[in-house]
Amino acid sequence: MDAENGERSLVVFMKSGTKISIPIVELPKITFDGTVMRIGDGDYQLDYVQKWMIGDPETVGIEDVITITPKEKGVQAKLFNAAGIEMPVALKTNANGQLLFDLRSLPQGVYVIQIGKETLKVTRR
Repeated sequence: MDAENGERSLVVFMKSGTKISIPIVELPKITFDGTVMRIGDGDYQLDYVQKWMIGDPETVGIEDVITITPKEKGVQAKLFNAAGIEMPVALKTNANGQLLFDLRSLPQGVYVIQIGKETLKVTRR
């Protein structure tokens, strides 16, 4: 089983919106040296790391408000429930051009965020 099939991973969320998944089966060595977080052979400047956690890389870290940096400006963003029905969601754009999806008014469940041609599966717990 690999990370794309639901294996638990160390997931690092960068402030840029990038999500890095490292399968736990690799037993990555994690160390901190001043302002640098080292995971295996990779170095990550802590100033650029938003948070890190262990879980399923497809759904880990989903909170009440999701911040996404779209790859293109001006793309349309939508939220769908597991049945494929578009859901109303409070959507804002911050000063950095990131989209903020406020899921607090929605029940727990699996949702799909569509931004332009890209999709992201999220679980609200």
